[in-house]
Amino acid sequence: MGLKKNLSMKINPQAIPFSISGSYMAVNYLWWEWAITPKTPKGWYIRGVGARSREVFELIPIRNETVLIIADATATPGQLTLSVDDGTIECTWADTATLHIRVRGCQLRLRAITRAWANAYQTNGAWMVIPDSECDKFLCVPLRGALTANCQWLHRPSHDQVESLALTVTPDASGEAQIAICADEVQPHFPTQWSSFDNNVRRIANDFARFLAPFPPLAPEYAESRDLAAYILWVSTVAPRGHFAVPAVLMSKNWMDSVWSWDHCFTAFGLARAHPELAWQQFMLPFHAQHPSGVLPDSINARSASWMCTKSPIHGWALLRLLRMTDAITSDHLCEAYEPLSRWARFWLEARTFDESGLPYYITGNEQFDNITLFQGHAPYQSADLASYVVLLQEALAVVADRIGRHSEANRWRLGASELQSKIVPHFWRGHQLVAPRYGDGVTSPNECLFRYTPLVLGSRLPPEVTSTMIADLQRPGKWLTPSGALATEALDSEYYDDASYVRGPIWAPPNLIIYDGLRQVGANELAATVSRGFCSLCVEQGMAENFNGRTGKAQRDPAYTWTPGAFLALAEINAL
Repeated sequence: MGLKKNLSMKINPQAIPFSISGSYMAVNYLWWEWAITPKTPKGWYIRGVGARSREVFELIPIRNETVLIIADATATPGQLTLSVDDGTIECTWADTATLHIRVRGCQLRLRAITRAWANAYQTNGAWMVIPDSECDKFLCVPLRGALTANCQWLHRPSHDQVESLALTVTPDASGEAQIAICADEVQPHFPTQWSSFDNNVRRIANDFARFLAPFPPLAPEYAESRDLAAYILWVSTVAPRGHFAVPAVLMSKNWMDSVWSWDHCFTAFGLARAHPELAWQQFMLPFHAQHPSGVLPDSINARSASWMCTKSPIHGWALLRLLRMTDAITSDHLCEAYEPLSRWARFWLEARTFDESGLPYYITGNEQFDNITLFQGHAPYQSADLASYVVLLQEALAVVADRIGRHSEANRWRLGASELQSKIVPHFWRGHQLVAPRYGDGVTSPNECLFRYTPLVLGSRLPPEVTSTMIADLQRPGKWLTPSGALATEALDSEYYDDASYVRGPIWAPPNLIIYDGLRQVGANELAATVSRGFCSLCVEQGMAENFNGRTGKAQRDPAYTWTPGAFLALAEINAL
């Protein structure tokens, strides 16, 4: 894609955050219900992301104290334009920490969203704004026109704080104003080198063009979606900081602005062909925060890690897949991964095996996939998918150990994988399906959950009579195959199916890609192609949403969620072969 096409590439800014790779700032249209409050109504906001998600400034166009209606919003990779009658507010980026705003034909009011311990002060004609005690600081520097402030203080028994702050940007006699908003967690500063607004727009277009160029071409029907998928991966990236020792692809710069300890594998798949080093960094990212016990955090962002639970150990399957996707993973990479992956395997084999079965347990449905019906409140519980992932984790460790010359350890990992694999069918297969028994009494939840079929990822390691039954189940009319061809997380005719639920019906990237891989391994290529093409068609028609309605295919939840473009790019390339 050349510069000219990049400058005209259209992005829906009401769904996709306006940001750039590396930045902890974004301009978002705030529409999600749980964020709408009297203090933060629907509207356009400058937000802090990736550390503490915060609305920082509301962007309000005004003229003579009258609020103007934003009639249109358009965006390209380098420019966001909010249009009012006879006026525009345009945004671009001077660098990853500096938003450059140009105002024409109206005024711009920046209404600060202040919270506890908020502070603000004027310095050399600029305003330093500290919205709360946990947010970044923001230096607002007038470049052209006038910057005025209305700052109201609240006197509390323990301290004084800013109760409200409104900065007004007013054009000069030419009808134009410009302001720079510089962010940093410690000390924001104005860039040492400065360029014009239009030059910044062109530079960002070039930056994205360079990022996009290595992505393999896809079939014509996927071309625009390929560019969008790459853009969402690019725009969702933040620079190393805090818990992030490397560049981190957030799940989104909407509200899901952290990295969860299985989501990152799917973003790695999306990047593997074009940017293998960045893909490797995503694969290893949660391991930088790994606890000495071997457990991974549920999620991390630049400021914190959540340890309320962990996530499924899909990392052996993911690593084996990455090794098939790219030759750029070196012995140095594998040496880096070996000990963290070993600790992760031992955690499941030792800390999470609670009985004589020797099979690991989930302690909450959030570790498997939130509110799937396999769980339904009974915990701890065992699941065939968890055992399958640990088998593949040990097999991956055997591959890695061999490649880095630790052959005796490789043999031990293979033996462990074989022993665990031998227990799966006898323990979980009950007549015609895999079950998830509760600790102690073996009770199972009634369900028609798609995750009964993710153990297909074991491929030929499962007995043929088991795989054939599972494949026949998946093809039963009115069950998991949706009108698009993608797979729903709960059977469409299940009493538990719910369009509005999180994982009791919607179509999600992870199980579709995992089951696709399993189907290919056992030779069910026609069904695998149906699933793959169906999922990709949803991405083409609906965008890169967090999930899709199981019945209608309509995009749901976060509209720019990075594991969806990751899975799309992996599957669309296969569809094109």
